[in-house]
Amino acid sequence: MSGSRKNYNSIVFLTTLGVYLGLVLAGGAAPSVLAQAATTRDFDIKTEFVLEDDLDKKPDDQETDAFLETGLDRAIADFIEDLRRLKREGKYKFRANEVFSTSCAHSRCSADDAAASIATERSESRLADVLDALHSRLDIADRKGLDAVSFVRSSPDSKTCRDIGLALKFSKKELSIEYRFTRESERSAYLYAESLNRRFAAETAAARQLVTRHVYARTRATAENNQVFVVTRLPRAALDELFARTDAR
Repeated sequence: MSGSRKNYNSIVFLTTLGVYLGLVLAGGAAPSVLAQAATTRDFDIKTEFVLEDDLDKKPDDQETDAFLETGLDRAIADFIEDLRRLKREGKYKFRANEVFSTSCAHSRCSADDAAASIATERSESRLADVLDALHSRLDIADRKGLDAVSFVRSSPDSKTCRDIGLALKFSKKELSIEYRFTRESERSAYLYAESLNRRFAAETAAARQLVTRHVYARTRATAENNQVFVVTRLPRAALDELFARTDAR
C-alpha cells in the first residue's frame, strides 16, 4: 500500500509541476488562476508529502533498544556457563540424535482481556534443566509482563491481538532461537525489522565480548504481514568455541 502511495505522490508532483510550467511558458493563465489551482486539494503537494512522511516514520533508537531488553547475548552467556558447570559435575551428556525444543506464546486481544500465556511444545532432554532455564531468561513477556514489552503492538483501529511467541531448539547441529511478534501494520513490521538488522550489525561491530559478537552476527529480522520474526542460529562450532573460551563473556 505504501509503495503505491509513493508512486501516486510522484505522479501528482510531476503532473502538477508540468502543468504549472506549461501554463506559465504559454502565458495562457493568469497568476490568480495558477494560485487557485496550486491550492486545491488535488494538487496540495505539502499535504501529500506530509502524509507520506507519517506513513514512512521509522522506529527511533529507543524503540529499537526495547528489543535488546530480551537479553539474547546475556542469556546465551549464562547458558554456556550452565553447560560448563554440568561438565565439571560430569553431567554434560547430549546424544547425537537428541533434539530439545520448547515454545510458548503470550497474547492480549483487548484492553479488557487478561494476557494469555500458552506453552505450545516441549520435548525432553538430558539437558532439559539448563535449556528450560535459557528459555525462561529469554521469555521477556513472562519476565516483565506483556503490557511492559513495548515493541509488541497491535493496530489501534482493529481487533488484532498483541502477540509474542518464543521458540527454542537445541540439537547437535545448532542452537536456534526465534521470536515472533506483532506490530501495528505490515509497513511498521517491515520498518522495525530493517531497524533491528541495522542495530544487530552495529552491536556486532562494537562488541567487546565474544559471545555478543557471535550472537548478533547470527541474528536476523524479517517481516511478514504485520509480524516480525527475529531468528538467532548459533552452529555448534560457534557454541564449542564459546564453551572453550573462559573470556567469552
